[in-house]
Amino acid sequence: MTESKGSISLSICMIVRNEEAVMARCLDSVQGAWDQLVIVDTGSEDRTTEIARRYTPEVYHEPWENDFGKARNSSFSYARCDYILYMDADDVLPDAEREKLMRLKQDLAAMPAEERPRTIMMPYDVPEAGGISFRSRMVARHEGPYWNGAIHECMYLEEPMMQTDILFLHRKVVQPPKDRNCSIIRSIPRETLRQNFWLSAQCFLDMTLAGYAEEAEAYFRMCTEAQRNRTADTCLQLASTLNHHQYREQALRWVRLAETIPANDPEITVLLYQQGAKACSGLGRIDEAIAYNESVLQISPENRAARINRIYLEQKKKENTPT
Repeated sequence: MTESKGSISLSICMIVRNEEAVMARCLDSVQGAWDQLVIVDTGSEDRTTEIARRYTPEVYHEPWENDFGKARNSSFSYARCDYILYMDADDVLPDAEREKLMRLKQDLAAMPAEERPRTIMMPYDVPEAGGISFRSRMVARHEGPYWNGAIHECMYLEEPMMQTDILFLHRKVVQPPKDRNCSIIRSIPRETLRQNFWLSAQCFLDMTLAGYAEEAEAYFRMCTEAQRNRTADTCLQLASTLNHHQYREQALRWVRLAETIPANDPEITVLLYQQGAKACSGLGRIDEAIAYNESVLQISPENRAARINRIYLEQKKKENTPT
């Protein structure tokens, strides 16, 4: 591995297509943090590659094969640095977070090589996907593969791991077609989905947001059959996202499904009940919303949001009560 003086070296690797609206914004936000920038274009018909070449000579063209994991593995294959970090073109790293990333490079260099983390987790703010979650964002370079899955691809996790507070923002400017992922989803073997709760849930979400309600229902049934990765966290992500898009009834289904899964973290339970209250309030079912909100307060009596919500919901109930 090659190391920059005083810090480890970092390759930032991206896959892109028709991203001219956000390409410069993304790359400006991390300029100075990379030692190598790799852009793999999968068929842009706009100025994406022209903009990318202003920042790096390493712009490669590869055909799109309906496989996000394969494309990401390809982008990582060009990396030559100690660590690899991925971004999407819709991502932005605020200035203060970029400074943290550059300090992280120095901190990693100061560590004995055998003690350095192989996988580094970072928070990711995606409003349309339920808010902040942690993602494996940065990995020590190795022979690969790094990614698995044609859709909703996941990075293979290597120990030891580190979690940081370096926050990436996902901020769309142009909305992609709602059914963009559906053809890939339909190609996934059903048996694979029945064995993977998390992936089945993501497929349900994609199909719901694309308007394919009947197909979405089939993926929900797969979730109820799936034995792997059954977590309340996944239900919370689905409920939050569906509430964001105002699919209130569907959000409630995921809150109720979560209630059948043992939850070890009271904070997750609180957040789920808050999503239940939000969905019921949006549906005009105020008594149910109040019940969920009171459940929050039973667990967390000083919860400020729930205390304010109690006043709001009681007022709504009065307004809806015939005089």
